[in-house]
Amino acid sequence: MFFLDAFLKGLHKQGDDDSIDRLNYYWTPMLLVIFALTLSAKQYVGQPIQCWIPAQFTGAWEQYSENYCFVQNTYFISPDKYLPDAEVDRESAEIGYYQWVPFILGLQAILFYLPSLFWRLMNFNSGVALKKMLFGAKKADRVDEKARHEAAKATGAHLYESLTLQSRFAKYGR
Repeated sequence: MFFLDAFLKGLHKQGDDDSIDRLNYYWTPMLLVIFALTLSAKQYVGQPIQCWIPAQFTGAWEQYSENYCFVQNTYFISPDKYLPDAEVDRESAEIGYYQWVPFILGLQAILFYLPSLFWRLMNFNSGVALKKMLFGAKKADRVDEKARHEAAKATGAHLYESLTLQSRFAKYGR
């Protein structure tokens, strides 16, 4: 539960993104997780599939048959038709029931979130305070020309110092 709580806390507006970024790292994974949880609840808490079972089956046989239907592909034959003798005919009428869908949806949610996580980790390790620079640029946009020029100089100085420091670390080691 701790992992889920930490994941959800990390899904807030970052400030260095736009609406498309938020769609990709927040809304899409959230929707995929909701779908995965809904399907998981149906499959692993409720009854995942209802198969037609002969009336003479007892409760244990019924449970066994439904479990078998869940893990094996089933096929639909209309009640007014006979079961086909040829296995090829049965395979052509198979209904694929995919028990792996919730796991695939969960994996897709993680994969949609990974670029944002990668961006934040690389930004944190770069030494460039990108969020502060962006907030400063937004704030400087609302002031007079002189203050805007000073903010641009400060941003340039910060970038220069960060890149110089990175260059020294790369050259001489940490």
